[in-house]
This record gives sequence, structure tokens and C-alpha cells, in this order.
Amino acid sequence: MFTGSTTTGKKVMARAADGTLIRDVVSEAGQPLGLAFDPEGERLAVGHVGSASVQVYDGRSLEPLAGPDVSDLGREALARVAWSHDSSILYAAGARHVGTYTILAWDGNGDRRAIPAGPNSVTGLHALPGGDLFMTNDGPLLARIGSNGARLWSAGEKQQADFRLQCFDFGLSFDGTTVDFNIELGAGDRVRFDFSRLGAPLVDPPDDGVTAPPKQDDMPVKNWMNGHPALDGVLLPMETRDTAFCLAIHPDGTRFLLGTRWWLRLFDAEGTEIWSRRVASSVWAANISGDGRLAIAACGDGVLRWHRIEDGAEILALFPLPDRENWVAWTPEGIYAATPGARSILRWHVNRGWDRAAEAIPVSDIPETNRPEVIKHVLPQMGTAGALAVTEMAKIRGTVRRATGSDVAPGARLHVLAIGVSDYGDTARHLDLAY
Repeated sequence: MFTGSTTTGKKVMARAADGTLIRDVVSEAGQPLGLAFDPEGERLAVGHVGSASVQVYDGRSLEPLAGPDVSDLGREALARVAWSHDSSILYAAGARHVGTYTILAWDGNGDRRAIPAGPNSVTGLHALPGGDLFMTNDGPLLARIGSNGARLWSAGEKQQADFRLQCFDFGLSFDGTTVDFNIELGAGDRVRFDFSRLGAPLVDPPDDGVTAPPKQDDMPVKNWMNGHPALDGVLLPMETRDTAFCLAIHPDGTRFLLGTRWWLRLFDAEGTEIWSRRVASSVWAANISGDGRLAIAACGDGVLRWHRIEDGAEILALFPLPDRENWVAWTPEGIYAATPGARSILRWHVNRGWDRAAEAIPVSDIPETNRPEVIKHVLPQMGTAGALAVTEMAKIRGTVRRATGSDVAPGARLHVLAIGVSDYGDTARHLDLAY
């Protein structure tokens, strides 16, 4: 028996302890990812990216064996696999683009049952003695699930907005300062956040035309939702395992924005990439402001991020809490504004070297960075520097006005429109102007 296996491309490869390749086989189901030997090493289960397929191989020869029936699973991806401690049950799980995620379990007779796994993609499975399962997902969540499918305990699942399924109706105002979105997956209240007032989000905003959905139908971009997009039939440059989730076309029709699993990318009309920015989590929805200056990305970590169209630089982020009342917004430089219920969320992560634990310092410990009056101006000024300049200038002008007792701030301009009449007729010649 060989000592290990690896995957690359569409191959499953068996290697000896010294790394020598013993044998490889091509997976007919697509891109292999998850590997799991049964406890005796007799069988190897392989899960796949983007495919509802679990293949089983002989643990010694890599000859294919009969695998579980997945013929009715549609687009579900089964990338993570595991065996029970007595080898009698094969587990598989992964991702769907919609719906509740499940862990599938096949017994020795081929009968299948589904174990609820929550609203996020399963990223890890490990069978425990006694029939329990340890699971991780990209919530992020750690959980122990009993043999009956009940969750025994869980930790780490964040409370955040879920922006999936919003790629068609993610609304943005003409200047980019107001955004409409759903808090929950596929349902729940729609809310509006307006940076000009920095109040609680408006629940169930009116259909008043303040925001508009992304433009998506004026360029021949195809397969951009949950696939590898193409422009005029030519595939756009992307990593093999990357997937696009959303599209927004620039108002001038010469550029388009793609949100993917790992990137936010801007392309020109010929499909040449103008810029790309790595994202912390999948971009589920995107839009471009009507004035063409700003791009917004709704990410899988529950954060809305504003980028300059000019160079792709991120200039502002917003984390709305699911309670529809609290939020925190911040710039890359650390200037922030937050409601009382969200001030403890944002922290600075500080590394102290390889031999010391990192620190997490709450932003509330640095009161100088709590600047809501600056946050209001970040988007109109296209960045923190301009927002600080406007805010500080307003503060100086106000100080001078108060010190001088003037009703008008220094630097104000007086505009006069004067109209003179030069001819009042023969009966009022003494009023004639000599011009």
C-alpha cells in the first residue's frame, strides 16, 4: 500500500513516503480536492470542486470502485469527504450557491441521509469515535454534530449580513453614497444606508429612484454568474478554480466590473484587465455609481467595500449588523464611525513576532480615530486625505467665525447680480444713465 496521495489538475496521484510517484489516475468528475482513506486504508474517497461527485478508489492500486449514487444532486459541490471510524459510513459535503448546506452520509447499503450543516459552505469534515462529526464552514464555524444529526456545540459563527443572491438588485445611488441591500439570504427586510446622514439604516426603503441596480445588459459578457465569464465568446483571464458571481457595467459602456471568489476586477471593452484587487471574501454583488467614479463590492464576510474606479483602491468599508440598527464604517487608515452597539467590533490586529501572541486592540481605545464627520466626506472626496482636508478646513473656519463674531465664515464669497436701466423714456430723462 502506498503512504499518501495528492491531487493536481484532474489527477489523483499516489506517492511513496519519499515522494516518488507510484501511480496516477485522471478523475472523470472534474477537479479533485478532498481526499480521505478509510481507517483500514482499503478505500480512498475523492471529493471534487464544482461537481456533485464522490469517487472511490482501491487504497492500494487506485483502481476505481463503486461510489455513492449522486445522480440526483444537481449542482451541489462535494469537495470534502470523510469516513466513519468503523468505515461503514462515507460523508461528503461542500457548497451550493443557494439554500441550506448539508452533509450527506451513505451507509454500506448505499442509503443516503442528509445532516443539516447551516447556511455556509462546509470547509472541513472529520469523523470522531462514537459516530460524531467535527465540521468547519466558512461562516466561520466550528461545530460538533452528533450521530443523530443534532448539533452538540458550535463556536465562531459570526452574525453578519448575507449578500448572496443580490447580484441583480444591489442598489447604489448616482454619487455612490447611498446603498440598498438585503440583510438576509434571499429574504428579509431590505435596508438603505446613507453616508450623508450616518443614522440607523432605513428599513424597507421606498422605490424612489435614489438607487439603481447594476447595469448588466449592454456588453456581450456571458456566464458571469457562478461560472468562468467570456466576452464575445472569449474566456476572460482568471485562475482555474476562481468563479465569477456578479457583473456591473460602467455607465460609459467602455468598462465592466466582475466580482469573483478571490478578486474584484475591472476590464475594458476588449477584455483587457485594467486592475484587480484581492478581496478578503467572495464578492457576491457589485455595482458602479452613476457618476462612474466608485465601485462597490458586497463581500462574503458581511462587509461592503467602496473602491475608486480610477485605480481600484479601497477607500471605505461598512459592516452593517443584522439587527438593522447598528453599523461600523472605517477607512484603510483606521478612521471610523460607529453606533454604540458596534464600537466593540472593529479592532487593530498587531503582530508581536513569531514567539509572542498577537494583540487585538479595539479602535475605541484610540478616541482620536472616531471621526464620523470625516467619514461623511470620504466618498465625495474620493479618499481619506480629501475628507480630512474638508473637515479640518470647516473646523478652522468655524473657529475664526466664532472668535470674530462674524455671521459669515471666513473665505465666503459674495455674489452680486446688478441690473441697470439706462432709458426710462422721454418723461423721466433725469433718471437716464449715462452709459
